[in-house]
Amino acid sequence: MTRAFYTMSRPRQSAFRAAVASVRDSHPGTTSAERAFLALDVDRSTVERTHTLELHARVVERLALTPEADREAIEAALFGRGVPAEETTPAGSGVPAVGSFW
Repeated sequence: MTRAFYTMSRPRQSAFRAAVASVRDSHPGTTSAERAFLALDVDRSTVERTHTLELHARVVERLALTPEADREAIEAALFGRGVPAEETTPAGSGVPAVGSFW
C-alpha cells in the first residue's frame, strides 16, 4: 500500500496530499480535487475518514480502470499538472540528483 505512494516523486506526493487536504478543509463541491475523487467514485466522506496512503491505493486502483480520455484530467487534479512521475536519481545511489556533497 505505501510502496506505490513513496515511489512517486516528492512533488506528486505533495500534490496528492494537498488535494486530500483541500477536500477535507473546504466546503462540499467547491474544489477540482473533490470532483476528481468523485469521478473515481470516492466520495467526500471516504476522503475525510480514510488515511492518505490507503486513499492513494484506492485512487491508483480506480485510475487503472478509468478510460484514458478521462484519466489525464483526474491525474492533473490529484497529482499536479506537469509534475514528473518519479524522482530522477543516479543509478544505484538512492539519492535524488541535486548536486554534490563535496
